[in-house]
Amino acid sequence: MESYFVASKHDPNKLHPTSELWNDEIQDRKQPTWKEEMESIYRCITGNMLSQRNLTQGEENITRKQVNRIRDRLVAEIPSDNLTSSSFLIGLINPKDDEMQPGQSLLAE
Repeated sequence: MESYFVASKHDPNKLHPTSELWNDEIQDRKQPTWKEEMESIYRCITGNMLSQRNLTQGEENITRKQVNRIRDRLVAEIPSDNLTSSSFLIGLINPKDDEMQPGQSLLAE
């Protein structure tokens, strides 16, 4: 999410600053714009939610329709101004997870 919001703050038509990644081996590939970077990250958000490796034992994956709704809400409802300062923590990646209660939102300040 942080990468998505960083990309969203740039002119979508400007080139993404990945020039150090574009060497002679991949010279014929087009350098992406910030818009293309955002689209790539958007697909990654979806892929991460659909990935089997993110499930706990016995948990079943949600549908693509559910994933799309969640992704769209995350992008629309998380305040991007503070996200890049790491003020929001996503469940399962934070040491405070042990303190979470059943039904509590995975977004925690």
